[in-house]
Amino acid sequence: MKVKNAKILRKEFNKKDKVWRIEAVIHDGNWYDVNKWRRVAKVSEEEIYAWINDNEDILIKSDLDSYRVNYDEIVRWYKNKGLNLNDSIIPNNFPPKLWGGITEADVFIKAPRRRVGTVSFYAQNDDLLKKCTGILKGLGKIMPDIGGRHRAYGLSAIHMRNLLSKGLSTSEFDSLDVKTRAMLLQRELVDLPEEWLDPAINFYTNIFAPGILRSSMSTISIYLPDEGDVKSQTIIWIIAAMKKFDEKGSVPFSGYLSKVLRHWPYDLPDEFLGKSLSKFQRERKKAINAVVSKENNHDENIPIAELAEIMDMPIENYIELNNEHENWLAEKNATTLTWEDSSNEKKGDLLISDSEINIDTNKMFNISLAVIKAAIDTEDWESAYQIIYQMDNNDIDENIKSKLSSIFIKSFAGYLGNMTREH
Repeated sequence: MKVKNAKILRKEFNKKDKVWRIEAVIHDGNWYDVNKWRRVAKVSEEEIYAWINDNEDILIKSDLDSYRVNYDEIVRWYKNKGLNLNDSIIPNNFPPKLWGGITEADVFIKAPRRRVGTVSFYAQNDDLLKKCTGILKGLGKIMPDIGGRHRAYGLSAIHMRNLLSKGLSTSEFDSLDVKTRAMLLQRELVDLPEEWLDPAINFYTNIFAPGILRSSMSTISIYLPDEGDVKSQTIIWIIAAMKKFDEKGSVPFSGYLSKVLRHWPYDLPDEFLGKSLSKFQRERKKAINAVVSKENNHDENIPIAELAEIMDMPIENYIELNNEHENWLAEKNATTLTWEDSSNEKKGDLLISDSEINIDTNKMFNISLAVIKAAIDTEDWESAYQIIYQMDNNDIDENIKSKLSSIFIKSFAGYLGNMTREH
């Protein structure tokens, strides 16, 4: 799949006659209503209708008055025009997506969404999850869901809920916090042809999604700092979109995917932190920014009572959620070896940098003390020596995380978090 330079492609496209442009657009295999078709082809609505009247025999029309052509017609037109199917010929458009010998529109039309019921639940441990899986075996497919929950998909949500209620003890069932959804429309990946699915996921993950997600990377990188994790999450989003895409909507899948990829990254805070802590972090940041903006003071700590009042929150609740926030921040900072604390809001900053790193004496002491305490707890002195040696030389290896044990990182994060709160 080749995409030309946008400026050159636009110039070449504009030189073509109107009929060529009309045909080029409809032969990319996607659905087009008349308005979008004429905008992309840069012709009038009347000219589109005139072409439709002359070519009704090759057009497929949806119930929503959108049009497309089939696989054979696309191949015929490209061959007739002496064009390569892998070349991009329309500005801001990819070449026709014909993986596996089928158009993308036909893939989804032949795999329509089905009605399913879902049961969402929270299993507090692996044993309880195994019990639930056993009870619903053959009746519900259990998949991980957001917020540490799981979701079972089956024909009847009520039936699955009743089975869990009968198969578990009262206390076990009550602990699940079961939520049912009677009707949901979706398809499964097995419904999609493998010869189309593999290249489709590769294209949307590596070519299509990066450009769409670029504006959201500041949020994504907070929760998924590793490039491999970002790619894995992107694949999960793409698969979720494939399952939910409405094949009757007469819009391209790429258009639907583009829309959801601009929104789903902002669900990451809720998924990683839970809604309460996620909301607290957002409101706390707004409160801090409001005080700083009003008082134009960036140097003094803002009293927590003042922040709690701005957030309209009891001081006890603020302290509890702020402790959770500090614990999360400390663990995140330790995991990625980042620490940087402004006087009014703690925030992560990449320690591994080509620029000079300045850490004040008290902060350096706290970090060193957390390292020593973690080493005593875990008896992992090798990890401690790695950090201390590199801190002394002001030269942090960008791959140091891989040289530390996970148990050491967890202990170090806990001690650093406690010291931060005491300070």
